Amino acid sequence: MASSHIRTIEAHVSDIMWVRVRQEAETVVRSEPALASFIYASIIAQPSLESALTYRLASRLAGAVSAELLHQFMGETAFGDPHIRRAMRLDILALLDRDPASSSAMEPILYFKGFHALQTHRVAHSLWKSGRKDLAYYLQDKASEVFQVDIHPAVPIGGGMFIDHATGIVIG
Repeated sequence: MASSHIRTIEAHVSDIMWVRVRQEAETVVRSEPALASFIYASIIAQPSLESALTYRLASRLAGAVSAELLHQFMGETAFGDPHIRRAMRLDILALLDRDPASSSAMEPILYFKGFHALQTHRVAHSLWKSGRKDLAYYLQDKASEVFQVDIHPAVPIGGGMFIDHATGIVIG
């Protein structure tokens, strides 16, 4: 009984985080029209926090694998793993709590490469655990190239992490 109550509370908190991100996005669209199409595609047009994040990650990591395919399998991995969904939200809260330069839950989703590297790692780690090591290595390689952060997919990392600036970090 207690665990179903906790899942209900976490689902409600998840919804609150998504509502906050969407409200922040709508504010940016009104105040900075030059970013409207970017914000709309990345946040407002997405059905969930997970979809917004995987859309943004896929657009940054596309290469040999298309952005559409990356968005699809990263989304399936993130949506299918409750630990990823929870950790992502805890990471956003950690950033808001510990980074005095950040006041928006939307900012890490759109702009912060340390956050992007960490979330890409979470997907790669999930793939690694399920035996999809080649795809996990692909994500590790692309994250290292794009975000300049190299985290081996076998490394478990708990929620509530925040990697500030992130350039040149190697974990593994």
